[in-house]
Amino acid sequence: MPYLDLPQHGVRYFYTVNGPPLPPLTINKEGPEPVSGPLDPNLPNLVFIHISCSRLCAMSSQWSDQRLRKAFNLIVFDQVLHGRTTARERETFTLEDSAVCQLAGLDKLGIKKFSLVGAGFHGVNISAWLAIKAPERVQAMVLVAPGHFEERPGVAEELHSQWLPRVCKNKNGNGDGSGTIDEAEVEVITDFFFGKVYRDPEVRPVTRAVFQRRYGTGHTSPHDITHIVHFFFRKRISPNDLASITCPVLILHGGDDHVVSPKDAAEEWRDALTSAKGGAKLHVVTGAPHKLLLVDASVAK
Repeated sequence: MPYLDLPQHGVRYFYTVNGPPLPPLTINKEGPEPVSGPLDPNLPNLVFIHISCSRLCAMSSQWSDQRLRKAFNLIVFDQVLHGRTTARERETFTLEDSAVCQLAGLDKLGIKKFSLVGAGFHGVNISAWLAIKAPERVQAMVLVAPGHFEERPGVAEELHSQWLPRVCKNKNGNGDGSGTIDEAEVEVITDFFFGKVYRDPEVRPVTRAVFQRRYGTGHTSPHDITHIVHFFFRKRISPNDLASITCPVLILHGGDDHVVSPKDAAEEWRDALTSAKGGAKLHVVTGAPHKLLLVDASVAK
């Protein structure tokens, strides 16, 4: 299996480079994980940063697309606190910290220049930090459903004070000690990311299964899910840092995403990226929800 050790960061990444094509929604199936292939030195590199509470297989529809496979090396990591990537426990861990780890992972793979597809506030903020920290290496960005720079008032506080204790009731020696999360609390995450409008009836159970498998049964420490909730307390990237991003930027917004990443959030990002080559562009995908790369898999193609 493709693992990458970064002892200086206390991270062991799970990743794939040019992984084999997989059927849609493979993340819902048990079985072997995707393997990693070699980099083609004649192709540019495209790095995917997945949405929060998900994992690399959420991008399988994109990396399985023959148009992209012929045009790019396709690289995707389970980000820190997600999927099969493991990391030492720590007091604090921010989206900027995640970008630092991701850059180190790309360094170890020998990937010097790359374009980015970042999804959700998680993937978009990490992508932005990568472009800020390595402007000479990031060639272009597609920012999908970016969310507001800072969470709406009261959302992070409610998740931390009300939802997180319920999620952790069987963790850390409490409850039945199994780590299992009640399905009603898993559904909160599904509703948060998809709302009540979705096209494919398989998507919601996939999301619930992935969340329970990664953060629920068998995961008795509250560490990872607690840090993910702390991402909702993220601070706005400074205007000067955002203005330092000079690569071309395309922002994609799902037209039915009215809660997690409404249109004014996408417009906020567009207007803040004042130095993007040719000006940051915004495209609305009519009828799509927040997780539009999963529901509308062809969007990034």
